[in-house]
Parts: sequence; C-alpha cells; structure tokens
Amino acid sequence: MKNLLALLIICFSITLSAQEKNTVITESEYILLKQNNKTKKYKLHIKQTGKKYKNLKFAKQINAYYQVLTKNNQLFYVNEKGTIKNNVEDIFYVCGTVPEYVLSIKETQNHFEIYRDEIFFDSKNKFPPEKINTISKEIADKVLFINGKNDFNYSGNFSVGITSTNPEMLILIKNGKYTTANNPNIYYDELDFSNFYNYIKTKRNNCYGILEVSPPKYKKIEDFTYYLAKAETIEGKTVYIDIDGNEY
Repeated sequence: MKNLLALLIICFSITLSAQEKNTVITESEYILLKQNNKTKKYKLHIKQTGKKYKNLKFAKQINAYYQVLTKNNQLFYVNEKGTIKNNVEDIFYVCGTVPEYVLSIKETQNHFEIYRDEIFFDSKNKFPPEKINTISKEIADKVLFINGKNDFNYSGNFSVGITSTNPEMLILIKNGKYTTANNPNIYYDELDFSNFYNYIKTKRNNCYGILEVSPPKYKKIEDFTYYLAKAETIEGKTVYIDIDGNEY
C-alpha cells in the first residue's frame, strides 16, 4: 500500500512538473503554441499537417498568420493550415465612427501650452479646445508632435494595430537636442519622423534605436514588420528586436 502511494505521488509530481514546464499561449482545433517557462523558447504545432516547429526564439499571432523567428534567426509566417510565406499582408481592419482630434501649441512668455480639440462629434465647435499639457521653456526651446510639426490631427482609430506611437507624445528640443516630455533627461542627436505612425527612430553618437522601445545602440535598424524589427549591432551581428525592446 505504501509502495502504491509512493508511486502515485511520483506520477503526480512528474505530471505536475510537465505541466509547469510549458505555458500554452494559443490552442485551437488547428494549432498549438507553447512556451517553455525556463528557456523562453516556443514550440508551434500545426495540427492539420502534423508539422512541429521547436526551439523558436519568437512566435506570435498577427491575424490569420503567426510571425515566427527560428533559432537561426530565420523569419517567416505560417497560418493554421500550415501555409508558409516570407511576407504577408495580414492586417486587421476596424471600421466605425470615431472621434477626431486636432492638437495644437500655444506659446506664451514662459510656457508652451498643448491643446486638444475634438472636431468630429463637436463639428459645430460648441466646446473649446482642452489644454492637456504645459511645458516650461526652461526645459524646451521648441515643442513638436510625433509628426515633427507643431500641429497634428489624428482619429480614434490611430492606435489600432500592432505597433503605434502614442499620438499625444510630445517631442522637446533643447539646445539642438531632442528629448520627450516623459523622459526629458534622455537626449538624442536626431529623430526620424518619416514613419511616425508606427515608431520614431532615434540617433545618438552615430548609433540608432527606437524611441521608447530600444536605446540607440545599433549600427543599423529597420522599420518594424508587425512585431519585429531587423537590426545590426556595432559588431556587425544581425539581430531582431520586438516591440518591447527584447533582442533575439
């Protein structure tokens, strides 16, 4: 009886250990995605074909496809039917009536006052613009919005999607250097506003990064494609970074 009880305890411990080893990220009739809690690597099982991808550095669902990064830094996309592609247009569209805003800046003797005006539902302008922030001229010679200008229009759908910059982020310029209202003590030599809807690239000491994602430490960095951006380290190594700043 004691031996049987001991055997049951051992079996239960083994089962519990196996359950705790992996976390199920996604499971459906067609696909199973798990992450190893210790190694943080992913395992993707396409049930329809029986194909299993193991030791993945990154795997995350976009819409119909999963973005996958192998242990050898090979990037591809696979759907629940097992179809593999090198590039996809897997966009989730959102329709509906949403508010529209105009951001503007009013300069006073000692401050920059930031205003937001809703112009769609308040098309007759019954309500005045709302002052949402005040920036002292002690910390900024100039204030810009994420488009690199001193006025900016955006809709309530602006943040729909995987990657998007905070539409009300404020860029400060002091003594020719760029910073943000959230982190005024971190300066950059240059900012690239060309893809501001997704992310703003930064430059400092000839190194590149992504504003509020990764500090300037790369020799080169590309735009994000869904969750991942390709980059080159100072040593010449090719890596990927995700939207949380993790490097692979």
